[in-house]
Amino acid sequence: MELTRERIDFIKAQKAEEESNTKLKQDYYKGKHRILERNKDPDLKNNKVVVNHCKRIVDINAGALFNQPVQYQVNEGLDIQPLLDEYNKQTIERLDLSNAKKVGINGKSYEYIYAKEVDNQINIISVLLDPNTSFIKYDNTIERNKEYGVFWTFDSETKTEEWTLMDDSEINIYIVDDKGSIILDEERSSQHLFGRIPMIEYVNNEEHQGDFEQAISLNDALNILQSDRINDKEQLVSAVLALYAAEVDDNDMDAIKTHRVLMLPEGARAEYLIKSMDETSIEVLKKSIVDDIYTVTMTPNLSDEKFAGNASGVALELKLIPFIQNIDNKKTFLSIGMDERFEIYSNVLVALGRMKQHVDASQMDIIFKHNLPQNKLEIAQIIGLLWGKVDRETLISWLPDVKDAKEILEALDEDEEIAREKYNIPNYGFDEVGNNEDET
Repeated sequence: MELTRERIDFIKAQKAEEESNTKLKQDYYKGKHRILERNKDPDLKNNKVVVNHCKRIVDINAGALFNQPVQYQVNEGLDIQPLLDEYNKQTIERLDLSNAKKVGINGKSYEYIYAKEVDNQINIISVLLDPNTSFIKYDNTIERNKEYGVFWTFDSETKTEEWTLMDDSEINIYIVDDKGSIILDEERSSQHLFGRIPMIEYVNNEEHQGDFEQAISLNDALNILQSDRINDKEQLVSAVLALYAAEVDDNDMDAIKTHRVLMLPEGARAEYLIKSMDETSIEVLKKSIVDDIYTVTMTPNLSDEKFAGNASGVALELKLIPFIQNIDNKKTFLSIGMDERFEIYSNVLVALGRMKQHVDASQMDIIFKHNLPQNKLEIAQIIGLLWGKVDRETLISWLPDVKDAKEILEALDEDEEIAREKYNIPNYGFDEVGNNEDET
């Protein structure tokens, strides 16, 4: 596939439509809100306070999905350890967490997979791309098959752009100079072993919206409210002093500023002209806005003192139903991209002879362990009640901090065996899996 001027113009036109919206969302995540651009009369206080719930919402959602690494389970008889080794080399869970944040901010993200030789061995590496300079072209069929993927970077010193264009068989590198000439870098262009386009687009939802996108106006309202509260407080200090039936000269004014004392004749009075503030109503409005922010984004406000007022597991689950449904939806869309990544890695490792057979997404399940508030005591009690009635591996997997139930069971069996040998405890005719030896 060739990079042409027409193709470059088409791609940049597509990205230009998204760029302003993407920049707005990235700015809001970083705390660069519209309140910082507010101008007022120079004589008035103009505090610009940012209360950044946007970042908090993204971080809560991403952490719930990926603070605990996902697990990959395949059908019996399949060996994916070489693939998992490639994941572990680059600590893929960090990339997953970063990817979840990018998707939560922008509504979409892009991952590029490439091969690199390190110590005479080919390593497969995944990196996240800038969404403003990345693009995947799909065809017009119902299936929306990928036609090609592309991303580019700009070198400010040489005034050139480097474009990486890929399809399902080759990756080509082009240099575009400031005159518009397009030059193929043949030394760095080559065929690839990925078996498909090694670029993945992740989306947050069907609308490609970020986690806080629908609450931006609410966060703006909160910023204005908090900023004006501080403005009003500061303006109390510079309030106008009104005198009734009295006159003061410059010396009197100096005495007021220095000693905070004013001597008035009989029948005179003085008072400050200030705007009355109903702090109770303002606090109610603030709480209402914050509640709306978390309601609209379906995210729990973990700093709310009433959130964990009832610590039972059932009560927590009821409060978290919208949040759990939302991250389950996110998980569904993210899993599509993670399945694609898995198959690309599998293709390369089979081609390199480091895996015996290709494993596709239909033979593999991605297991997410939601990092949510849980009543561990209640979970332990339920496990105790069901012990002996449900298999041990299932029960152990319910524990929130357990990553590999089989590993825990093996350690448990080993400890029991050591205890039997140390204290000469018989096993009463039962083998290691609980079967009666006489019956077998």
